[in-house]
Amino acid sequence: MNKNDVDDKFRLWLSTNPHPKFPISILQRCVKITTEPPKGIKANMYRLFSNMPKELYTSPNPANRAPYRRILYSLCWYHSLIIERKRFKTLGWNIIYDFNDSDWDTADKILQLYMEYTEEVKPAQSSITGDQPQVQKMPPWDAIRYLIS
Repeated sequence: MNKNDVDDKFRLWLSTNPHPKFPISILQRCVKITTEPPKGIKANMYRLFSNMPKELYTSPNPANRAPYRRILYSLCWYHSLIIERKRFKTLGWNIIYDFNDSDWDTADKILQLYMEYTEEVKPAQSSITGDQPQVQKMPPWDAIRYLIS
């Protein structure tokens, strides 16, 4: 193949991590593009919510819709805090973990899955009124918290 045989409009997109065997000559002749999360909690929250499809806000089960929205907001807040915390490097962290968008997607999928399952929780009897408490249906919060964290 000759250099003149390549079409001028030909473009190749590569995605790679640093590796000692990756040819430096390719890196030197390429345009490099990186995506970085925006600076600040507000900007991160805005980015997450603007990239979400509208269907994500509406749980198929109407009973779980409001709790899911609240927990989704909390998950976005958590993600934004972790992303912003990377600025401080090892200060306050034992091990740096790059919590990225794929981790957020996984956490959201866990949340969606477990919000559909409910456990019957019977609160303690009220000592003041002596009334028998109603059995409540709650998502398995301990499992959700464990899997996400």
